[in-house]
Amino acid sequence: MSKRDELVGLWDSGPYAYGVMESGQLALLPNGTGWSTWSNAAGGMELIRLAWRRLDTAAISIKEIELTSGTWEPDRPNCIITDRPPLPLDDEIRLRYELVRETPPLASTPVQAIKLDRPFMFANAYALARPHVAATDMPAVVS
Repeated sequence: MSKRDELVGLWDSGPYAYGVMESGQLALLPNGTGWSTWSNAAGGMELIRLAWRRLDTAAISIKEIELTSGTWEPDRPNCIITDRPPLPLDDEIRLRYELVRETPPLASTPVQAIKLDRPFMFANAYALARPHVAATDMPAVVS
């Protein structure tokens, strides 16, 4: 049995969002795909489909593939509401990272976290929400 890649999982900026009216999630799947979301208190939301790979033990490459912009509603969890087609992207971002165990400002216990050398989808710190994530967990795009 192979060792689980410690970058794989669903990462959430929420525990670090002290005084911020927005948050994001970063999903890194074992097959090198994933997505990132950004949402704010006013109902705005963005979803980026991505591909990712390790460059070395402390660097990651994220290729942004497609951007969907829209809104979210409290009574429609895990979906982005839009009437616009997705925008193709072709941006590759290289980030240095550090995995740490710490207690974020909005958490009461230590969590596994990834700290990035610069923001990705506005945040540079994400707490591990759960280590197992699948393509079916990606927010649905609805009109």
